[in-house]
Amino acid sequence: MKQFLVVGMLFAVHTSFASIVLTSPVFVTGTGLGTVPTLLTISSQGSSSVEAGCVGNTSTQIGNSVSLLGVCSGSTADVKTGASQIGPQTLAAAGVTTADTFGIVFNASEPAGNSITLTGLTATFYDSTGAFLYQTSGFSCPGVSGCAFPNTNTGVGKSGFLFSLDATQQAEATTAGAFANTGNLVGLFASASDATGGLETFFLAAIPGNTCPASRRMRSEPKCRKLTAWQCNRRVRRRGQWSFMMRLIRSNPIRACASTRQHF
Repeated sequence: MKQFLVVGMLFAVHTSFASIVLTSPVFVTGTGLGTVPTLLTISSQGSSSVEAGCVGNTSTQIGNSVSLLGVCSGSTADVKTGASQIGPQTLAAAGVTTADTFGIVFNASEPAGNSITLTGLTATFYDSTGAFLYQTSGFSCPGVSGCAFPNTNTGVGKSGFLFSLDATQQAEATTAGAFANTGNLVGLFASASDATGGLETFFLAAIPGNTCPASRRMRSEPKCRKLTAWQCNRRVRRRGQWSFMMRLIRSNPIRACASTRQHF
């Protein structure tokens, strides 16, 4: 299985906003269905531009809403159930060992890379037998107003946007035993609007901590040295992500660049 590690964080985590927080766009190819631990795949129907889906503690426990105890119910029209498109995943499947290494990648694949708005994201944790342990509450996208992403990828398998738990939820999930066993399961509810014609997938991912000590960041370590905006612009241009990243580069070039690195 191909895995990636996110080296830098693009946005500061605002714990007062929500429990699942957008931390960085990640542009990694080779993350299509069957190559990563996919939790959920959804797609809007016909002329509709809204979509919603949920997977609980089994691949058949699906719907378009989730209860406070992690039970999915409702319509399954937007939920894709093909091979590798859906299923609760163990923490071990992505190499997640602690709350601060827990991540969910939202891979939006819209025609021509059009915009999409994420309107819901809830993760539920179960023990290895499927018993409920913990559920997150709320989400936010610092730096992206209303979680309306102006650009997406074309085609499944190019990753997208990384979400992680804020500090409060990390502590609560850990206390609830969500990370006590790597055999514990993760289910997911997600919804989106301004979604037409593509498959939206969500997969479990592991996030390491900062690779650069705070005292040395931007200083002596070669891999932590500050990049000029021009250098970062060139890197992002080569990776085909210029339109989305341009405004982010200006505010924090080294973190924007770090989020474009590929790791397998």
